[in-house]
Amino acid sequence: MLVVEAVRFGGPEVLVVRQAPDPVAGPGQVVVRTSAADVLFVDTAIRAGRSVNFFPVRPPFVPGNGVAGRVIALGDGVDPAWAGRAVTAHTGERGGSGGYAEQVAVAAGDLLAVPDGLGLPAVFRQQAAAALAEAAAGRIRPVIGQVFPLARAADAHAALEARTAVAKTLLLT
Repeated sequence: MLVVEAVRFGGPEVLVVRQAPDPVAGPGQVVVRTSAADVLFVDTAIRAGRSVNFFPVRPPFVPGNGVAGRVIALGDGVDPAWAGRAVTAHTGERGGSGGYAEQVAVAAGDLLAVPDGLGLPAVFRQQAAAALAEAAAGRIRPVIGQVFPLARAADAHAALEARTAVAKTLLLT
C-alpha cells in the first residue's frame, strides 16, 4: 500500500510517497481502507517542525490523524457488525499519526459509523455523534474545498500554507 511519510522536518517537499506493508488488525482493532484523509493547517506546522513543543511526533512519520473509509478487516474481539461499514476514525496520538495511508489500523472504540445514505467523504472526520445525526437529517453540510490524490500530499500542504485552500482539504486514495 502507499503511504506519505515526512522524512524530516521541513517544507512540503519532505513528504515522500513510499510503499509500506498492509496493516494487520490487532485485538480490538479494525483495518480501514482509506477513502479520504484530512489535511489540517496544524499538519503543516507539525511537518515543518514548528510544533515540537506541543506534539510528540518526530520524523520519519506518516502524518494525518483522521480518515474516512470502509472497514476491511477485524481483529479479535471486534463486533462483526463493523465489517464493510463506512466509518470515520482518529488514527493516532496527539498530533496524529498514520492517516496519510491507503489503509490504517485503528481501535474499534475510535470508530464513528457514517449514517447510511451519506457518502464518503461527504461527512469526513465528524468526531461527534450529534454532528453526524445533524448531517443525516440534512440540517448541516460540511464543505469540501479542495481534494488531492494521496500522492500529492505535498501539494495539499503547500496550498494550506499559501492560504489558497478554502474550506476542508482532503487526500483521496
